Amino acid sequence: MLDPGRHDAVALLHNRDMDAPDSRSDRYEARIVGRLSPQLVDALRAAEITDITTGFTVEITDESALHALLRRIETLGLEIGSITRS
Repeated sequence: MLDPGRHDAVALLHNRDMDAPDSRSDRYEARIVGRLSPQLVDALRAAEITDITTGFTVEITDESALHALLRRIETLGLEIGSITRS
C-alpha cells in the first residue's frame, strides 16, 4: 500500500478545484499505480480500487488546476498510470 508518510498528504490533494466544480470544468479520470492508504483513497474520492491501481474522477476548472493536481501527485511520490479527459 502506497503511503507517502506525510501528515499533510491529504491536505495536498484537497483544493478548491477538486471540491467545487463549476460549469466551466472538465472531468478527468485518473489512475494511480498501486494501492493507496485509506486516507488518500478518501481524499481522492477513489471510485475504483484494484490490487494494481486506484482510480478516481476529478473536476478541473482550467489547465493550471490540472498542472497543480499533477504536481501534488508527484510531490506525494505517487505514480500516475493514466489521466484522460472524460
